[in-house]
Amino acid sequence: YNTQQGTTFDGTDSRVTPMAAVELRYPMQRTTAGGVAHLLEPVAQLAWSESAGDEVPVEDSAIVEFDEANLFALDRFPGHDTREEGRRLNLGLTYTRIAPTGWSLGLTGGVVLRDRDMMQFTQGSGLSGTQSDYLVAAHVQSSDGLMAVNRAIFDQGLDFTSNELSLAWMTDDTDLMSTFTFLEADPGEGRPLDTSEWALDASYDFTDSWEACLNWRYDFAEDEATRAELALSYTNECAEFAFTMARRFTNSPTLDPTTEFGLTVQLNGFGASRNGRSHDRSCMR
Repeated sequence: YNTQQGTTFDGTDSRVTPMAAVELRYPMQRTTAGGVAHLLEPVAQLAWSESAGDEVPVEDSAIVEFDEANLFALDRFPGHDTREEGRRLNLGLTYTRIAPTGWSLGLTGGVVLRDRDMMQFTQGSGLSGTQSDYLVAAHVQSSDGLMAVNRAIFDQGLDFTSNELSLAWMTDDTDLMSTFTFLEADPGEGRPLDTSEWALDASYDFTDSWEACLNWRYDFAEDEATRAELALSYTNECAEFAFTMARRFTNSPTLDPTTEFGLTVQLNGFGASRNGRSHDRSCMR
């Protein structure tokens, strides 16, 4: 790492982080006479890593997300300027049910055990201490476009560190998604108060050319809406025209509620795509 004109770091610093892990998986599968498949997979992973060398500035690893995607990762920091250290045992259990009718169910649970606390993670990350919070994730998807996903992190006292619930419905002409997010206060991540927000995103295609979109954000902690946006777009073979109206409701000593109007024009036929939307004709070139 080479840092210049820094307040704390200046010059060249070097660091090396060796990592090693051994992992055991035991998948068990069963298929019923009706064609429904059940998959149960317990996983145990013993991992170790240590860093040696100089301290470096932390810029891209300040916020850590603990989820089922990195439950068995050797390093859960999103960047490279901080590496997860110490010996830990990662335990997880996954269950999946897939029906021939087109709907599926998935459940994942996990926990991280450490021989000692390396003091690398904040309380709000769910990874602090010698035992992490419990991670439970579930998703359900049907054949007609309905989908529900929930990811929860809670401690031994069943107090939630974070929880996110998403509901979605997608068809050929309609996309609808609603998300509720709760995050425990964590000053280490720049979040002094609990965060509780509801978001709604919707779009509808009237025709191959006309589309309307709606976005809405509501802050339960402040008990007020934070942002709303409405967009209407028209697309033909040569161009896309979009009109937007957005309202920011939040009020602070330096910012007042504002309403913005926008009009954009984008030329098509030069490599731009419309998310799979097609027209019968192509723009003359």
